[in-house]
Amino acid sequence: MLYLSRKVGQSIVINEEIEIIVSEIRGGRAKIGIQSPESYVIWRKEILDSKNQNGTRGPSTLHDHSICARKGTTSLHLAEDA
Repeated sequence: MLYLSRKVGQSIVINEEIEIIVSEIRGGRAKIGIQSPESYVIWRKEILDSKNQNGTRGPSTLHDHSICARKGTTSLHLAEDA
């Protein structure tokens, strides 16, 4: 696993297709933006794990960005549980 430190406004690029931008850090939370091709589906890991465990097919609409994202830049809140 690769660990990187980033400041607000800095980003990392994966495979020249996906850019992850740190847009805010507050307390124990980092707000990130993800820019990727429209064909990529981006899931919060805990939702994907729950989906796989329960055998469900995913969100009922493509616009439920709290669950997954399909287009453009999406902000996801990620926090490490204490």
